[in-house]
This record gives sequence, C-alpha cells and structure tokens, in this order.
Amino acid sequence: MADDRDPSDGPLSDPSPAEEEAAEPGSDSAVAAETQFPYLATQGIASITPEADEPPRFGNRPPRRRQVSIALISLLLLLLAILIAYQVIRPMASRHSGAAAADAVRGYLTALADGDAETALGYAAEPLADPTLLTDPVLAESRAAAPLAAIDVVVPPDRTDIQQVRARYRLGERPVESTFDLVWQENAWRLKTVAAEVDLDGLPTVPLLLNDAAVTGPRPALFPGSYRLTTSNPRLVLVGGDFVVPGPLESPVPTATVELSDAGRAEVVKAAEEQFAACLEQRELEPDNCGFALTHPDQVTLDESTVRWSAPGADAQLADAEIVLDHPGSATAKLAITVEGDVSGQDGSHWEATDKVTRMRADLTADEITVEFG
Repeated sequence: MADDRDPSDGPLSDPSPAEEEAAEPGSDSAVAAETQFPYLATQGIASITPEADEPPRFGNRPPRRRQVSIALISLLLLLLAILIAYQVIRPMASRHSGAAAADAVRGYLTALADGDAETALGYAAEPLADPTLLTDPVLAESRAAAPLAAIDVVVPPDRTDIQQVRARYRLGERPVESTFDLVWQENAWRLKTVAAEVDLDGLPTVPLLLNDAAVTGPRPALFPGSYRLTTSNPRLVLVGGDFVVPGPLESPVPTATVELSDAGRAEVVKAAEEQFAACLEQRELEPDNCGFALTHPDQVTLDESTVRWSAPGADAQLADAEIVLDHPGSATAKLAITVEGDVSGQDGSHWEATDKVTRMRADLTADEITVEFG
C-alpha cells in the first residue's frame, strides 16, 4: 500500500514512550498544563474568528416586535401630553381673548334678534331678581314692533378676567350703541348685565300688562327691545305706555296715564241710565242717591204715594256726558238734567216742582258698576 503522506511532513515514526506519557490524561504533563491554563482545561480553546455566515453579537438585542411596541407607547404618551396641554392652555387663551368676549356679546344679541330668551339668559353671569318678563312671547311682541338687526360687535384687546365690548345694532329704525361688561366665569365670557331693571312704581295702580304679559312686580327686568304697557282691566286704558329699552345698562322710567276705555264708558252710561230710570220710578219725595227731591210745604202734608217723577231728555244727556276718571276706581260726570215732579196733598191739593241733577259718580271697583247722582 502506498504512503499518502506528503514527504515534507518528515519521516514517519512512532511516538516515543515519553510523548505518549505526556499525551495521556492524568499524566504529570497534562496536570501541569491544566494548572497553568485552567480555562483551557475545562472549556477548550474557542476560535476567535466568527463563522462567515453568523454576524457577531454584542450583548442581548430585543426582538423587533418589542421595539415597535415601545415606540407606539411613546407616541401615544406624547399625544396624550399634547392633548392635556391643549386643554389647559386653550381656556387660558380664551380668557385672554378679546375675540372670545366679542363672540359672547354677538351670541347674546343674536339670541335676542331670534327671539330666543333662554339662550340670551344663558350669557348672564348672575341670575336676575325678576325674570318673569324675559320670555319668548314678550320678545316676540318686541320683535314685531321693532326687530333687533344690523349687529356689529367691536373686538376689544385681549385681557383677563374682565372685558368691555362695544356693539352697534338697530331696534326698528332706532340706531343703538351700547357697551357690555363681561367677566370670565366657568371657563366662558359672560355678561354682567343682560337685562335692564325698569321702575314701574310711578304708573297708575291698575293691573298692568307689558307686551301682553302680566306684570307681577314693580321693577321687572327687560331685555333690550320695544315695549307697550296696557292694562288687563277692560274698563280702563293706558295712554303713553310705549317705551324702548335700548340696552341692558339703560333703565327707562315709563310714564302713562289711565283713562276710561270705550267699553268702560259704555258700561258706565248703561249703569247710569238704568239707575236714573229706577230713581224716576220711586214713589218717594227724596229717592236715595238720585240727586232730586220734593220738600213738604209748611201748610200741607203730602201723600208720597202720589209722587210722579219725569225727566225729559235725561237719557240723551247721560249718553253724551263727558265721563272722566277721578282715579282707577271712580268716574264722574257733570250733568244738567231737569227733573219734574208732582204730588197730591192729603187734603186733595196738587203740587208741582222741578229740581236739577248736576253730577253723577260711578263706582268701578265692583263686578257691576253702581251709579249715584247729586
């Protein structure tokens, strides 16, 4: 058999006994090597050259999916921080914003123009003492008489806590310029005053209606608008009761006079005619509250059962009388009615006399009018 070894490897020879002894585990030579290089004895010699198909590793690298999750969480935390900062900063920006204050005034005036009382009241910083007339029906009457239009609000400089906003608008044909005071309250600009307090103490003491709504107090609050005072008493009428509230900081003092209405006058005339007719029917020398009488002659005793009264043209005078109010519960008129009477004496004599009725008074306080003459 041929020898496969390269000749350069040197001659073939068997290992010597000394080499075999050194190579055997447990020999003195092996122990010496282990003592000198303990790591080599236990772990072996590792190659310092990495494999060609395996990249070197430097510590433990987290899996790619875990890296994506960490990045996503970081992004979400960043977005949350931005959102929180926006919610904190945004109210502060509005608090400083003159534009936001102007928007509040514009919203309030627009609500009035639309007849929306509830929305307009929502801009108030404080509740009102008497809001009974701050309603849609009252606003509807105001809009019919003088609609609020042409709203122009001036944006003020940015400020905190308090603001003043000027606005121009029209009430019917009347141009109005008003200034609104605002306060920062509950993260919003609110108007310190949304309605004017109107003093009605100087008006006649009659049941009042304002834009057809019952007035329940002497100082009601009213939105800017046009108003008409009337009375719910059909016998009476208010004259000069129209007025305008230009803005919430302007409080007009309405004035009005009360007169007898056409219906009330007709009721008084009817009651007077009925009462006077009843007076003429009485068989008495001096009927109560009738304004005329016959006196006993000194020498004759009169028989009252024979008394007859007449007053030609009395109804015409009553119908044409100028009846005026003394106060809301009383009306009077001047008269010039001639009353004729005749009576017989107990001795058979006959007597005639005339008298004058010069005035009448009607009591208007009861459900049925009563009249007395004088």
